[in-house]
Amino acid sequence: MSSQATAKSSTLIERAYAVAREQYAAVGVDVERALERLRTVPLSIHCWQGDDVVLQFARALEAQSAGRKLLLRMGPGNAARVQAKLKEIRDRIAAPAT
Repeated sequence: MSSQATAKSSTLIERAYAVAREQYAAVGVDVERALERLRTVPLSIHCWQGDDVVLQFARALEAQSAGRKLLLRMGPGNAARVQAKLKEIRDRIAAPAT
């Protein structure tokens, strides 16, 4: 990245930060004070911690039923349509014979 591009990017970031700081101030948040407080919080992120998150997600997924896994794989829109159709079928089966 050229020094000119870096300067432009830095200026945009500074403007965005100023706007955000004003918006938070409007709801009573002192951004500078919050950042100072955050600087005192010890934080350690190692590459293996990301693996732990993935592993926990994988275990949670594996614990789901086969049907739930299929619904997750098809996405929320398709899952909602399938669930609505299943409810319709279930309601028809449960309805008293006429």
